[in-house]
Amino acid sequence: MQILAQRHHYPSELFTSIQEIYEKSVEKFADRTYVTFREEASQEPIHKTYRESAEDLEALSLALRAEATTADERIAILGENSYSWILTYFASVFYNQCVIPLDRLLKPDEILPLLERSEATTLFIDAKNYLEVFPLLEANPCEKLKRIYVMNETKLGRRGREDFSAAMEKHPRRSFKDLLASGEEIRKQGFPPLESRDPEAPGILIFTSGTTSQSKAVVLTQRCIAYDVSQIRRVVHFETGIRMLSVLPLSHTFENTGTFLTGTSFGAHLFICDGLRYISSNLKEYRIEFLLAVPALFEQIYKKIRLEAKKSGKLKKLERGIRISEFLRKLGIDLRRKLFREVREALGGELTWSIQGGAALNADIIRFLDGIGWRVLQGYGLTETSPVAAGNNTVDFVPGSIGYTVGDVEVAVDTDTPGEVGEILIRGGLLMEGYYRDPEATAEAIDADGWFHSGDLGRIDPKTGALFLTGRLKSMIVLDNGKKVFPEELEALLHDELDESVKELLVYPQEDRSAIVLTLKCVVDKRADDAEIASHIAAAIERVNAQVPGFKRIKNFYFTHEELIKTSTMKVKRGPEMARIAAFLKEKGVEAKSLYGRNIDRI
Repeated sequence: MQILAQRHHYPSELFTSIQEIYEKSVEKFADRTYVTFREEASQEPIHKTYRESAEDLEALSLALRAEATTADERIAILGENSYSWILTYFASVFYNQCVIPLDRLLKPDEILPLLERSEATTLFIDAKNYLEVFPLLEANPCEKLKRIYVMNETKLGRRGREDFSAAMEKHPRRSFKDLLASGEEIRKQGFPPLESRDPEAPGILIFTSGTTSQSKAVVLTQRCIAYDVSQIRRVVHFETGIRMLSVLPLSHTFENTGTFLTGTSFGAHLFICDGLRYISSNLKEYRIEFLLAVPALFEQIYKKIRLEAKKSGKLKKLERGIRISEFLRKLGIDLRRKLFREVREALGGELTWSIQGGAALNADIIRFLDGIGWRVLQGYGLTETSPVAAGNNTVDFVPGSIGYTVGDVEVAVDTDTPGEVGEILIRGGLLMEGYYRDPEATAEAIDADGWFHSGDLGRIDPKTGALFLTGRLKSMIVLDNGKKVFPEELEALLHDELDESVKELLVYPQEDRSAIVLTLKCVVDKRADDAEIASHIAAAIERVNAQVPGFKRIKNFYFTHEELIKTSTMKVKRGPEMARIAAFLKEKGVEAKSLYGRNIDRI
């Protein structure tokens, strides 16, 4: 076993609960703006200070207590990032038995089984989602679900409002705003103090990505998440009032811990993104300084910058400027803000650094963005680890790696040979309590010595001591001759060779009679010419094949305009995607080898 080096760059107190993080920030930053959001994209933004959020939270908590029918309420939240989502999360974690954040992009028939499995008693749901879920709830009522509150009705379009009104007439539901108003009346009248939850109690239940039947329910406590925030603070530092844009779903631990809670602990100003298509305008309007995102967003921005520079005939000038800037930085002279002002203004002008996770990001993209003054720190973790276990930080920066451990967290690679690939193991106060009502899966994931077996593969670079992510055990392809292939490695190489006309790709094992053939599926721009794109992909495959051993070579490829099946954090779901491919081949009655170089949308 090889142990990854720990890092401690900044002092940080050890928080014991999420409630402690929030209450200390309210006390220290009471009159600072906490959250900025819009109820509709066309409206002016609304601003809430830390003090105002605390008053709203108290009102919501009192209203929930007044309407509760059991001592321990289990509250599910289904909706996009919003101020109401934040208040509901805090009220649930602080004063009720459990909060169950659900992925708003789940299909309606996937949501009901999760409500049943989590034994939710209360559901806070966006009006958009309610319109989809309402018919199923009518036909299949959840046994323990007693109350439903509707959030963000103002975000419905005209047709949506009509449908929503019809649904409300048929089965009236209380709105979030009405609930908050009733709590405010209770607050004004005086009340007995609310009793806080034990930070050691199972307080957060999060379902991992996967099908409804296969997803695991991860049980986290306030203490383990607060521990992770404390360790993150030991390797990164935010200035009070830093402007952060919340883009990824708050229902996922990466955004929840990395932006929302860590930002709160520093007194950050959180801006709720108006939607994916508004990211660019929000960066500029709010002069965002920090952004946490997944590789897809950074890849998109990187390609857009280069494409715009190429169109204007300034690409060579841009690349030359980065080289000159790099040389000057070695001499202690940093002119990036001046040299690349025009490029940076397109990103809002103030965006200085980011954290990215979910999958590995190409090192060349990280270096390019760093070259224009935007440092992207690659992090690593899982839902089971609250989630951040390792990462580059504001002092240690090894592009392409996932860096070193955060604070006192223990991370190891399960091999004794330096530089060799092994499973990544994690231990420390950030670990989950276990999988909900699944002791066997918990025992399989956490061994007798307290190490969590991540299922991810990595290697510690002997030169830098940094950890590099190489793939997933489950995605590993074992060929007929016993050789092992990690598709993530080939996908990374292909990304380097393909231009922006190829938007997504997947390398997978395709059975061809008695043999396994490494096959590439690409998602391409609709404007791309079939013959030209086929030639472009074939040439890229030829260049990649020349870089790898013969058994790793890709021998078949095809393309489509239809997006791959992904999670809400833009990770490709390999299993469901391969099942879709198999269904396609069966439906069309074709063999995979006959697809070579073709646009399968035309079959």
